[in-house]
Amino acid sequence: MAEIASDDKLLSGDTQCSFQTGWFRPGQWTFTPTFGPQRKYRLVPDRHNTLSRATVPVHDGTEAHRALDLRDEQGRRLVAIPMTPTLWIGGTNEGGLEDLIFSVKFIHVFTVANLALMSVPLRAGSNDFESWHGAPQESAEAVKRLERAGAHCVGCASMSQPTLCRGDGMMTPSSSSSGSACNVASMDDVHVALTTDTDGSTIGPAAYAGVYGFRPTPHSDLRNGMLVCNPLTDTPGIMARDPYHLVRAGTALLGLGSPANLESSGSSPPSVPKRLLVVWDQTETGMPGVTSMLRTVLDRFGEVLDVPVESSTLVGEFGGNEDWLAMLAHKQIQLSRSASYARFGRTFLDGFRTATGRSAQLTEEITEFWNEAEQESRVRSVADQVSELERRRTGLKNRLNRNICQNGETIIAFSIRGGAQPWYRNPNVRFPLTDSLSSMWATRNQIPDPVRLAAICGAPVVVVPIGQTTHRSLVTHEEMQVPVSICMMTSSGHDGTLLRVVESLAESGDLRSVKTGSTAF
Repeated sequence: MAEIASDDKLLSGDTQCSFQTGWFRPGQWTFTPTFGPQRKYRLVPDRHNTLSRATVPVHDGTEAHRALDLRDEQGRRLVAIPMTPTLWIGGTNEGGLEDLIFSVKFIHVFTVANLALMSVPLRAGSNDFESWHGAPQESAEAVKRLERAGAHCVGCASMSQPTLCRGDGMMTPSSSSSGSACNVASMDDVHVALTTDTDGSTIGPAAYAGVYGFRPTPHSDLRNGMLVCNPLTDTPGIMARDPYHLVRAGTALLGLGSPANLESSGSSPPSVPKRLLVVWDQTETGMPGVTSMLRTVLDRFGEVLDVPVESSTLVGEFGGNEDWLAMLAHKQIQLSRSASYARFGRTFLDGFRTATGRSAQLTEEITEFWNEAEQESRVRSVADQVSELERRRTGLKNRLNRNICQNGETIIAFSIRGGAQPWYRNPNVRFPLTDSLSSMWATRNQIPDPVRLAAICGAPVVVVPIGQTTHRSLVTHEEMQVPVSICMMTSSGHDGTLLRVVESLAESGDLRSVKTGSTAF
């Protein structure tokens, strides 16, 4: 139960409210829960359906949350934004994040990583999951770290399918954290989204939506309270509207409190970068003006960091093709753990074909993959696959950390293949499954993918938007502005190095916030 109260200082327009129908006419309202301290909230609409559930913390000395189901007359979900900075009851507030508003990744479809929010039921890709497990008894560790630093959670982000937020209704930022990217890009009141990342679910959508992203080095303690998809690579991640909030939330997620504590990182203190290595086999886009923009910005990054900018290719740096088979093994383990998962794939294919009317050729390619996955699961046990993958992962990780990144002294820079604009191939809806499979086919052709390489090697990654380019939609046939982003990664454990790089670039004025909320939505 909740009480809705008006405030003369906030009223504008028609502010009548109907408790019977559960919606509220245009105007600004304050929301005062009847549970916990009498704290007031502004109600703002989620205009692009980026949240599947709005929440408010109970603030009763525990870390519990309550779902908030209020909508305006257009049926849009209303989100409660605290009117004053929040101090989490029982928290130390050492992180100084009491002015930070964040959302949490929450999945309704597909079995992928989720983050638990205390007292808010999880679906985990199954309508029966809630009845089996009930509401979580405590929040995920990643949620706790942000809230205990003072941050305020306002809801759970959706996935691509219910998030029709692009200009032509067909485009999404891809992957399972797509709703989180849309949420941060479109809602001015939400500064940060807490996501999960298996092999690109944070970095990809952040780049495509023109927001900042951070995938930390995976740690088992950070996965507490996560519903894990792949225990070898899963980790919480951060998306943010600006570099300031990315660094603040990132350091809190690492358990360091505030950016001032980066030097005392529990993994590795920040190294001083000595080289910026641009892997052009991933950064060449073929788009007029985009490649020159990338070259100019990367040269400027080198000046700010006072390091030489060198060009290379991942194939040239790693040499040989055998190690890239680790990626194939990685996806086979993830997607063929059991015959039931393969059967799920076939069910998905039928629905995908019906919903999208996609060509038979693509469907046949996906079907071929599922056939191979099923056959692989019959021939070799999961334990054998894991053992072989771990051996290959160790070799890749050692080569990346020691030989290429030189223990944090080299920063690898690249743009997601094709420029960071996945909608150049519209009307291809970016389902997370087909997105992952496209990288699988690239692996078969020995085309390395640095985003998934980072996941397999446990390397931290950040993504920063650097500008926009013009794209003519193949669906609406209208020109629209889409973001261009640059990714950077380094040795595992050197998360603080990347956050310091983002901080330095922001202080120099060389990072910009791409207003996708106003240009591409």
